[in-house]
Amino acid sequence: MTASFTFTPANPQVGQTVSFTGSASSGTQPYTYSWAFGDSGTGSGSSVTHTYQAAGSYNVVLTITDASGQKASSTQTVNVSNPPPPTLTASFTYNPSSPLVGQQVTFSASASGGTAPYSFSWNFGDGMTGTGSSTTHTYSSPGTFNVALTVKDSGSPQQTANSQKTVTVTSQPLPLTVSFAFNPPSPEAGQQVTFTASASGGTSPYTFSWNFGDAGTATVNPATHTYSSSGSFVVTVTAKDATGASASSSQTVTVAAALGVSFTISPASPEANLVESFTATTTGGVGPDSFRWDFGDGGASTANPASHTYTTSGSFTVVVTVTDSNGAKATSSQTINLASALTVSFTAKPSSPTVNQAVTFTATTSGGVGSVRYSWSFGDGSASTTNPASHAYSTSGSFKVTVTATDANGAKAMSSQTITVAAILGARFTYSPSSPQVGQQVTLTGSVSGGTAPYTFSWAFGDGSTGSGQSTTHTYSSPGTFTVTLTVKDSSSSQQTATSQQSATVTSPPPLTARFSFTPSTPQTGQQITFTASASGGTTPYSYSWMFGDGSTGTGSTVTHAYDSAGTFTVVLTVKDSGSPQQTVTSQQSVTVTSPPPPPLSASFTFKPSSPDAGQAVSFTGSASGGVSPYSYSWSFGDGGTASGSLVSHTFQSAGTYTVILTIKDSAGQIAKSSQTITVNARPSASISYSPSNPLPLLPVTFTGSATGGTQPYSYSWDFGDGTTASGQTVSHSYLLPGSYVVTLTITDANGQTSTTSRTIIVLTNLL
Repeated sequence: MTASFTFTPANPQVGQTVSFTGSASSGTQPYTYSWAFGDSGTGSGSSVTHTYQAAGSYNVVLTITDASGQKASSTQTVNVSNPPPPTLTASFTYNPSSPLVGQQVTFSASASGGTAPYSFSWNFGDGMTGTGSSTTHTYSSPGTFNVALTVKDSGSPQQTANSQKTVTVTSQPLPLTVSFAFNPPSPEAGQQVTFTASASGGTSPYTFSWNFGDAGTATVNPATHTYSSSGSFVVTVTAKDATGASASSSQTVTVAAALGVSFTISPASPEANLVESFTATTTGGVGPDSFRWDFGDGGASTANPASHTYTTSGSFTVVVTVTDSNGAKATSSQTINLASALTVSFTAKPSSPTVNQAVTFTATTSGGVGSVRYSWSFGDGSASTTNPASHAYSTSGSFKVTVTATDANGAKAMSSQTITVAAILGARFTYSPSSPQVGQQVTLTGSVSGGTAPYTFSWAFGDGSTGSGQSTTHTYSSPGTFTVTLTVKDSSSSQQTATSQQSATVTSPPPLTARFSFTPSTPQTGQQITFTASASGGTTPYSYSWMFGDGSTGTGSTVTHAYDSAGTFTVVLTVKDSGSPQQTVTSQQSVTVTSPPPPPLSASFTFKPSSPDAGQAVSFTGSASGGVSPYSYSWSFGDGGTASGSLVSHTFQSAGTYTVILTIKDSAGQIAKSSQTITVNARPSASISYSPSNPLPLLPVTFTGSATGGTQPYSYSWDFGDGTTASGQTVSHSYLLPGSYVVTLTITDANGQTSTTSRTIIVLTNLL
């Protein structure tokens, strides 16, 4: 076996990545590659990279080991050089950019590339020179001068770089001039005005002095000033430069009068719930103006005129704020006293009138302003403007009466009531049953028309007895014809009374009879039987009592009963009426009860787990319904195995499909069967693969587990043989030391069945 390698670039420099590619011939694959780069650095793999940190000659050794352990080496010398320094460059700036004669100019140099530190030398073009990265120079005469900068580095060989610029020096500055602006352009008394001056020419820096034309002055720029009165004022600014030269500028500023505001309200005597109008008037200031109203109750407006409605009475401070186009503000306030809102109510007498009866309506007001006018609508098309007002209704019914009150401000208030006018009182009644019998309860119900509720009802039953209430009952003790009288009185202030009479004929009751039926006609034990009684004659209502012949009893016209045993039973019905004297009658029948046949026997079963593995115990649970208990259970598992009992367990030894049959037999000899097909999975099995096949210390090894058989999903548990563990189908692990390790994988399927497998892994020693 032989080893060889190549590398690129052929002449690397410090800090440059070098790529090495190894190759082997002969030997037994696979190969492992180990590199030593000659600077204590190492690597592995057929293709590697390395970066040298210092210049020099390095012996690179590649060692290749084949699968049988045979080794071969190859050595080459790699010469690493330092990279050349970058090209030196130089530049500079100067300030001011337009210097004057006698003015100091600052020159600042910068250099890059080459090898630091640098040396700087200057030629200012007027025969003068200088040194250093930053220097100053003053020209004594005007002209254009070529300034040259020379920079040298510290490298070997030494690099030199030059930079040149033309500097123009002037002898005299431009004439000094000054101007200014002010804001706002149309100021007003009491408002701050900002004055801003601008100077040019001369020699900076500049100073400024202001005369505002009203004896006010300032020496700052910008400057502010507030005029206390309106008028026209000549403002003058004087600027001086660094040489003492001065220049002035003047403008006339027209100052408007200070902004003022006042307002009026209408109506002058306001009240709650009435719209008030507010009108503001301004003086002075600079238009256009904007307005903001605060009405003192949380309400606001930006209109002028503005309107507002107060919901409560009281004192409120109204404030208007006006803002002109300069932002100047003025306010005015007034306190207004609001009367409470106008309200009205009225009474009617009598409160429950009858047809054609005069009713007096009297209105009462509160709140509002000044005298009050009234307008009545009586709900029947009639009206009035007096107070009090009188009106009589020609028909009965409910009428909506409305009074409207209007005060001196025109504010209105309304009040309405519904007046019920009663018709002439009338009475009548009914009674039930219409042909009553002696001892039978008679229900009498009165009804009324007209009049005014509530009503009182009094009864005379014609046999010396009396009663009260709209509905009442009475029982006559002897036969005959009786005159029943109902008297009704209403609740109107002029109370009305009405009567109604009828004749009631009371007869003696017929003899009482009773019978009954039952269903089903051929009942079985435990089956509910419905008994239905009927009675006639006598005096209703009736009472019903039952004896079912097995010691049980019941009451009611319809009852139910179930017999616990077969046989023939005598059922007796006893009926009593409500007459005086009371009548009693009985009726009896024989009921034959038979035993029901047993229900059909059925069988079913469940098993768990639903997808068992070979070798895993399966639990079977049988259940029976119908038939006659107790039951016997026998099992056939389809693989030759059998069992008995309702709860059994069975283990299938091999994978496949099996038909399980459950046979159930009851105490009466009935037989029922149930069968199901069970699919048994193969026993779970595990296997391991890993990569690389020849792992080294500290390098990750990827382990992949595989599972067959059993029931998915699977869980995977790893033991790497060095005291560490992991979980998951694919895992990664790095061994710290070379050696032989037994890797163990345990899989667990969804049924909890496990399978374990192991492989021995050899971790090789790193080769230098």
